[in-house]
Amino acid sequence: MEIEACRASLEEFLRPGGAAGSHAAALQLRKADRSTANDNAAGLRGGWAAIEHLDSVMKAGRHRFVTLFRMSCLDVINQRFGMDAVEDCLMALSAFLTHSLHGDDRIFHWTDSLLLAILLKRPNEQIVTAELQRIANQNRDITINMTGRIVMLRIPLAFELIPIERLHTADEIGRLTGTRPVMAGGR
Repeated sequence: MEIEACRASLEEFLRPGGAAGSHAAALQLRKADRSTANDNAAGLRGGWAAIEHLDSVMKAGRHRFVTLFRMSCLDVINQRFGMDAVEDCLMALSAFLTHSLHGDDRIFHWTDSLLLAILLKRPNEQIVTAELQRIANQNRDITINMTGRIVMLRIPLAFELIPIERLHTADEIGRLTGTRPVMAGGR
């Protein structure tokens, strides 16, 4: 009987919100960033800043690339360790990507499980795909401090490359990501 109670307590600890709570937590990670400020856990400018920058790149007639970096397993980390751990992972991954990309590339926080980068000065899709694959392969373990305990995590990082000339407007990126940032006030 004690073993069953201990097992139930452990399951409760590992899945604090139950099935409904884990669904709500997963939705929280996919909520679009509505800002242009850099006040998110990643320390990056938000989704509207990405759209504004993409619009200026498109108006300049530059044929460059948009990359969507998808980070999986963050919902599991949220369930097991909480949102603070997700934010630590997000900070570490955004720092890694910022360091790995070129200095004139811009990276933005789209959702807590999706970062968007606008890549400039790349000659063709094959070269940028190889570069991004190398970056994804170099993704290392992240160490986070959870209530005095150091935990090592590896967040799988996948990317999708979109040539800017395939987009008609900068707002179209919202359709491609499945989330469109909406500013308070209805922009």
